[in-house]
Amino acid sequence: MPPVSPPSYVLVLGIGNRILGDEGVGGRVVDQLGAEGLPPGVEAVDGGTVGLALLPRIEEADAVIIVDAGRLPEPPGSIRCLEGPAMDAFVAGSPSTPHDIGLHDLMSALALQDALPAHRALVVIAPQNCTLSEALSDAVAAAVPEACSAVRRILDRWAGADPS
Repeated sequence: MPPVSPPSYVLVLGIGNRILGDEGVGGRVVDQLGAEGLPPGVEAVDGGTVGLALLPRIEEADAVIIVDAGRLPEPPGSIRCLEGPAMDAFVAGSPSTPHDIGLHDLMSALALQDALPAHRALVVIAPQNCTLSEALSDAVAAAVPEACSAVRRILDRWAGADPS
């Protein structure tokens, strides 16, 4: 298999429902990334509660990083980064947030069209509270800067600036 070249357009997609507490962390992370500034060729987008309407946005991208809340066997605010097949396996697992079925459908549709980006990653933040609230729990709010750093590390690695 030939090496995969660095992506020229990366979509960082935050997903989740902002009125369900920690479920909205993906949008908060992309808000922060946008406020801090991103390298040329990287766009941060709040995808909301996901749906097949996002399919064209991902198809346009050479790479995608999805930021989302998801159940992890770790304390609230913990972060896990999954890439390629590890991301695919996590997304295909049992639903862990109110929109995971949509994310699974979205990724399956890309796979069926042979349009899954070679560079794809999921940054998952363990939620504490996914009830009606616009506020993040303290643990998840404290994880937002680290999630932004995780996204930047992935971007650097994909660009060849960080070989780890």
